[in-house]
Amino acid sequence: MSAVCKVIEGEPLNAKDKYSFDHPPVQSAEDWNKLLDQTRTDAERFVSLVEQLPDSRLTETFADEK
Repeated sequence: MSAVCKVIEGEPLNAKDKYSFDHPPVQSAEDWNKLLDQTRTDAERFVSLVEQLPDSRLTETFADEK
């Protein structure tokens, strides 16, 4: 999600599908809670950025078409 947020903020898309699920192993309840907290934080940031987008940007190409 952070790669998408960066694109909305004007940076180039710099992400690879093969890394989409790379993260440290979840080995405890604390690890799980940290992952949930980070996911919520990322989602809230994304929502905030999308809410600020002008409607015209919603129909534009998101990133480099390939």
